[in-house]
Amino acid sequence: MEKYGAPNAAVKEILAHLVREGFIDERRYAKAYANDKARFNGWGTLKIQAGLAEQGIPNGAIAEALDGINVEEQRALLDKLLESKLRALPSDDGEGVLRNKLLRLAASRGFPYELASSAVEEALAKRLHEEK
Repeated sequence: MEKYGAPNAAVKEILAHLVREGFIDERRYAKAYANDKARFNGWGTLKIQAGLAEQGIPNGAIAEALDGINVEEQRALLDKLLESKLRALPSDDGEGVLRNKLLRLAASRGFPYELASSAVEEALAKRLHEEK
């Protein structure tokens, strides 16, 4: 606004009004960011947390935003991601190699190790069952 010649006092007054009315709200922003990154970008909670922290969002707002993420949706998203990756990987890779590749993928997307580990084991078991 200053760029367009608005007086400094007017800028402060407008910003204060926007904050009072809830148009500028870190908690609201954090919730929207977490929801969008989880649903549309396929990010896990760790990557979302890091992204919000990098933007200077307070820990309380981050925790509240992460609480709004559905664990079942995260697991379903991770299962779909792993299944897709498994189809793209060569079938002659050993189980250990596949496990490591899938765990790295899950970690790079920000999924917690416990969730990733159980999802990877189930995906590998499913693939082994399908090959028989």
